[in-house]
Amino acid sequence: LNQKTLLTRLLVWTSFIHLGKGDLERGKALVDEAWTLAGMEGPEPEFVDVHMVVPAHIGRAAFYLFSDQREEAISIAERGLEIADRNGYVIWAIHHLLPIMAEAHIHTRALDRAERVGRRLRRDSQRLGHALGLAWADACDAFVVWLSGDLEGGVRKLRAAQEALEAIPIVPDAARVRRQLAARMADLGDREGALRELR
Repeated sequence: LNQKTLLTRLLVWTSFIHLGKGDLERGKALVDEAWTLAGMEGPEPEFVDVHMVVPAHIGRAAFYLFSDQREEAISIAERGLEIADRNGYVIWAIHHLLPIMAEAHIHTRALDRAERVGRRLRRDSQRLGHALGLAWADACDAFVVWLSGDLEGGVRKLRAAQEALEAIPIVPDAARVRRQLAARMADLGDREGALRELR
């Protein structure tokens, strides 16, 4: 049916399944196919359709994040964000671009940048009533608080973020946050509570 816009998005969302399972090779193949289909190859990419181009950036940024290439993830996500902003598509910023940027900044311990991205994620999500964006913003806040040295505050905020993600439900993200919650509880000496969260 030559539905290139839909195919690009399906390739990216399918790649998330493979990346989440640790199959980076298959995930990358899908991301690369989406990138090519969106017209991003070559020295001067032709921006045909924002609904192809931005998801292609999301896929590539996610691959870099999952493969521990955090600076590359940030760079690609920023380029995708610039395209989304220029075209007025706030929803594409909320849906993965800002969360990927926030997570990459957290991994590199650039907490001021993570906090700034989290603020924008919360502001845009509130404007649209986007529950998932708000839950991701909660998770960003929780990690910034924890990494700033407030373990108890981090535990409280991680639990709130995990509960928000689970309520939607976005199970994989909720499980990842719950695993971090367990680690922080263990840091505070609550071994039984940590084991309960891990179970």
